[in-house]
Amino acid sequence: MGAFAMARAPAFLMALREPRRQSLPDELMDPRLERPIGVISRPESELASQNFKASLPRQFDGYVWFDRTRPIATLGDLELAAGETDTYPLGLSG
Repeated sequence: MGAFAMARAPAFLMALREPRRQSLPDELMDPRLERPIGVISRPESELASQNFKASLPRQFDGYVWFDRTRPIATLGDLELAAGETDTYPLGLSG
């Protein structure tokens, strides 16, 4: 279980530029693995290609945590043009 999940809060917003506790940015300065939103999962190369190291206070003004999320509603079965993939316009395939 990750550190934020251990907080057992359903959701929270953590200010990093003007935090309530002044020592917070220093405590979070060490780079940690980050996974960007919208990454297509490829288990065979996940750690190397889908994550990068980031220092939260150097990169962001704040951090938002949601313990549980759910997927957005789909648009249904879309008809794809010949040769078009479901990741258009990037052209990536699974």
